[in-house]
Amino acid sequence: MAESEEHIFLVRMIEEYAAKSHPLRQVLSDAAPELGGNRPPTIGDFIPDVYCPIASGLPLLIGEAKTVPDLMNEHTKKQIAAYLRHLKGIGKGTLCIATRWDYVQFVCNSLRQCKIAMRGLPIECVVLGTKGISRQLVLGDR
Repeated sequence: MAESEEHIFLVRMIEEYAAKSHPLRQVLSDAAPELGGNRPPTIGDFIPDVYCPIASGLPLLIGEAKTVPDLMNEHTKKQIAAYLRHLKGIGKGTLCIATRWDYVQFVCNSLRQCKIAMRGLPIECVVLGTKGISRQLVLGDR
């Protein structure tokens, strides 16, 4: 299935965040598999849009681009839960979600609802929004 221009734009935001936050890190992206790049691995039953493996002491980064319609479906809830469980099992990592600027707070609130299930190790979450809006939060115990 071809991704929308908005989705591809959001994936590029995550790729840029990953490159700026850890410039020497490998970035695997599902944005353009036809270009021969390495695709991210499957996590649970899902393939994230962006995946930066653990390297040189840097934590794992899982990135997911979500358009507004995507935010409202059950698939997304299951996908995010799978990624959070994976990060919790590893013990160190970041979940990065990119969305439209006016839905950044909605995503943060949705992630906070997952907090009950995330007892234990803290998981950093970064929510990137268009127009330069972004938020960071930690799920789980500090």
